[in-house]
Amino acid sequence: TETPSSGSIIVDSDREIGKITAGVPSPTLGCGIGYARFNSPGNWAGKVLTLRLSDGTDHACEIVDLPFFDPDKYIVRGIDRTLPE
Repeated sequence: TETPSSGSIIVDSDREIGKITAGVPSPTLGCGIGYARFNSPGNWAGKVLTLRLSDGTDHACEIVDLPFFDPDKYIVRGIDRTLPE
């Protein structure tokens, strides 16, 4: 999937609902990831929305809670030492 960049717009039903504040490619997850700031509070986690990049292209994006990788922190605690593929 595409990598979000700062300033990319998050859209729901043709309505701008937020923006990306930072984005990078994730080699571990094999997709782009980013931080989103929404215009208003809401239950956004789990929703599939539209990411509009600066070049005007639209891409599906999924909103997830943090931490979305290793939520039990097995890697940082040294319990899981396997390397992601």
